[in-house]
Amino acid sequence: MIRKSFVFSILLASALNAGMFGDLAGSLMGDSKPDGTATEMQTIFETMDQSKSTLTASVDLINTMLGDKKQLSKWQDQTKAIDKLSDDEKVPAIAKLNQEKMLYATALGESKDVSTKAKKLSNDQKSKLGAAISDILLVSFREKEAGDKAKELVKTIVASPKSALQYAGDLPKLKDVVSETPTMLNNQAALSKNMVVLASNANIAIKQPKPTETASK
Repeated sequence: MIRKSFVFSILLASALNAGMFGDLAGSLMGDSKPDGTATEMQTIFETMDQSKSTLTASVDLINTMLGDKKQLSKWQDQTKAIDKLSDDEKVPAIAKLNQEKMLYATALGESKDVSTKAKKLSNDQKSKLGAAISDILLVSFREKEAGDKAKELVKTIVASPKSALQYAGDLPKLKDVVSETPTMLNNQAALSKNMVVLASNANIAIKQPKPTETASK
C-alpha cells in the first residue's frame, strides 16, 4: 500500500511539472468524467474559435465593399508588417488590427454616405453583404450561447472534487470564456445594431439567428 501511494505521488508530481495534470489524473482515476463534459467543452471552444474567424471575415467583407480604399491599403501594409513579427508578437498585433477594423465597420454603419453607397450595390453585392451582416448577428448569438453553457459547466465541474481534478487542465480556458464573453458581446453590440439599420435603409435582406443555424463562412 505504501509503495502504491508513493508511485501515485511521483506520477502526480510529474504530471504537474509537465503541465498534464488533467490528463494523467483522468487515467489514474478511471472513467469518472461527468457524462458529455469533455464533448461539451470541446464544442464551446470550437464555437468561440469559429465565431472569431467568422466575425473577422464578415467585417473584412463589409469594409472592402463599403470602406475607403486608402484605409484598406493601409491595413494591407499593416498586415504585411505583422507577418514579419514573431509568433508571440503577432497575436496581440492581429487582435489590435481586428479591433480597429471592427470599429471602422461600426462607424460605416452610421454614415449617410455609406448608406447611399450600399443602396447602389448590385443584387449580388447586396446578397453578400446581407450574408456578412447575418453572420455577425449569428456570431453574437453563438457566443452568448457558448458563454452561458461555459458558465454552467464551470459550476458543475468545480462542485465535484473528482471533476475539478479531472478537468484541471481545461478549467482555466473554460473560465476565460465565461469572463471574456460579456466584453466581446458588448464590443459587437454597436456593430450589429448599425449594420441592421444600414441593411434596412439599403433594402438588404438579412437573417436573424436561430439555435440550429450555422454561419455561412
